[in-house]
Amino acid sequence: MPTQIDIEVAQAIKKLRSLKKELSKRELQKPLRESAKILVKEARSNIPKSSKVHHRYSTAKVVGKIRAPKGFGKIVATYYPGNLRRSLRVLTFRKSKNVFVGFKARKGASTKGTFKGRKVDGYYAVMKLELGQAPLRRAVNSSKTAMKQDIIVRVTKLTKAHTSRL
Repeated sequence: MPTQIDIEVAQAIKKLRSLKKELSKRELQKPLRESAKILVKEARSNIPKSSKVHHRYSTAKVVGKIRAPKGFGKIVATYYPGNLRRSLRVLTFRKSKNVFVGFKARKGASTKGTFKGRKVDGYYAVMKLELGQAPLRRAVNSSKTAMKQDIIVRVTKLTKAHTSRL
């Protein structure tokens, strides 16, 4: 049985879908992006922060699929505490008019080096979530449920203000 929040979310989505046809991609993403920033801020505060530096290795294979022994790999990337927390971002994609909240992973040559400060790489977030790392999964889900009502109110308010200008 759907709850009141689920019904309100469905109504907000229905309104946004009807607006999709009338608004450009940028106009549609603006209120969504603003409300997604609130979710990112809340989720970042709930994500656990490591106390030590982590490394990613490039290990050569000894023979076929057999990996080299521990300690023989070359350090390719160094991740300082808080990297995963900082890599949670509001994501927009070229082919989608929607806005997503997720971990920003780097691609290509920029995946190597030291990840500290503004330079982040959330490549291992998927591994932590798929392996069932309870603290990370709880952090994301709890902030999502805690902020759901606030986000619904903000999105409806912003879309009303935005459509009144049209």
